[in-house]
Amino acid sequence: MRSPFQETPKSVHNVGILLGQQIYTPSDTQTTTRIENDRPYAGFLYGGLALHSKTDSKLDTMEIVLGVVGPASKAELAQNTVHDLRDIPTAKGWDNQLHNEPAVRLSWQRKWRLLSDRTLWGPLSYDLISRAGITLGNVRISTSAGGEIRFGYNIPEDFGSDVIRAGAGVSAPVIGNSKPGKTSFGAHIFAGSQIEAVGHDIFLDGNTWQHSQSVDKKFLVADISLGVSVSMNMFKLTYRHLFRTKEFDNQKQGHAIGSLTLALSF
Repeated sequence: MRSPFQETPKSVHNVGILLGQQIYTPSDTQTTTRIENDRPYAGFLYGGLALHSKTDSKLDTMEIVLGVVGPASKAELAQNTVHDLRDIPTAKGWDNQLHNEPAVRLSWQRKWRLLSDRTLWGPLSYDLISRAGITLGNVRISTSAGGEIRFGYNIPEDFGSDVIRAGAGVSAPVIGNSKPGKTSFGAHIFAGSQIEAVGHDIFLDGNTWQHSQSVDKKFLVADISLGVSVSMNMFKLTYRHLFRTKEFDNQKQGHAIGSLTLALSF
């Protein structure tokens, strides 16, 4: 078994750029005092690089994310500015957010194209993609495994899509024998699942070196997602609706998250 990024015949290498901001608040954003049984206020401002190495059947992604957690992330300013513009109540408890802390996150993920049938039923086809990964750093320590099945017309010869999050896999350009900018129209539906073992999550466990608010997190978190994707030439537009189990004790219910991504391959 070859190690990640070891040179293999016909492998293709790409670099992606990560820029973003994450904002976390408790359910009740109108209380000014600390809410002990709910997640703390937190912000994460980050940037990073994603290094991709792929063949026709395998994609390795190594991601390096650097940023800051705490008031320096400007999460309070970002959230309440948007609330003011939309004329909705601002969050009142930001004085209780996590302290400033430099943030580092290193992650590796491998995806395999296990099955693919391009002549399933006339112009329709399907494929199956599995994945496994590990994340290290003071932001998060975890390991995960999952998969995705896709069904539709002219499915792009890539490795699926990822949920928007810090350190998520950037949608890598299509594999070597495809031609970005010259692919025809395609559309497909997909379903995926993942289970993740979480050893550390700064947004639930609190600051690493300073005392701060925290909650008792769940060790195992599972995701199920459904979505649809449309591709045309260099562009790929994907909507995913994801259902996630509870992440910490006393959480009232799991998450339902919608994400819309537009990927450009060149």
